[in-house]
Amino acid sequence: MRIAVCDDNRIILNEISAMLDEYSENQKIKIRYSCFESYEDIAERIDDFDLFLLDYRMNDFDKDNDGLNGMEFARLLREKSGKTKSVIFITAYPEIVYDAFEVRAYRFLTKPIDKQKLFKALNDYIVSYSDTETLLVKSNDEVHLINISDIYYLEVSRKDTFIYFKDRCLKCHRTISSFEKELEPYGFMRIHRSFIINTHRIVSFDTRTAKLDNGEKIFISQKKYPELCEAYLKNNKN
Repeated sequence: MRIAVCDDNRIILNEISAMLDEYSENQKIKIRYSCFESYEDIAERIDDFDLFLLDYRMNDFDKDNDGLNGMEFARLLREKSGKTKSVIFITAYPEIVYDAFEVRAYRFLTKPIDKQKLFKALNDYIVSYSDTETLLVKSNDEVHLINISDIYYLEVSRKDTFIYFKDRCLKCHRTISSFEKELEPYGFMRIHRSFIINTHRIVSFDTRTAKLDNGEKIFISQKKYPELCEAYLKNNKN
């Protein structure tokens, strides 16, 4: 899980860091997090994180600071990433709950931060995203939240499955068969005993290989070819 924490109070950043370390140890989940003291520092790194813990009113009362405040950054986040990123506001002003609806904030926590409430929010976040068009994958004790549409194909190697994206790969200790039914509703198909492919990424195919939009070619089992023809037409009607 990749988390960005933004607050201009170094003490609060240290407190949240300690809580995230404790949560990671308790849940046996590796969390990668980074702390920021301004939204300008984080604005160019939106793609690096899944969840954002944001101080809502950070710059509102600093007359010499023309930088982004929490709400403005949350709007920018929505413009750039749609629904693929989540925000938890951290605030000393409970009334902001009404404003939080505007940017579809996942939750808000009041200061001083209650550790158990933060832990519950993180637990609920993991559970809620297991039912959306995202995939939670554990790799080397670290939980990754993946946008399913970003996956190109999966390949099995011994007891591991490799998930391939446009320019990176993720290795997880999970059978490829366990992914098959989970990904089928999103246009994925097992075209070979070693491969599951995202049919939305196919640009052309014949009886032997399927070419993806990143140029890669994936082997097709001969007996799977008729099924792939049917699946491709079904999933690429537009």
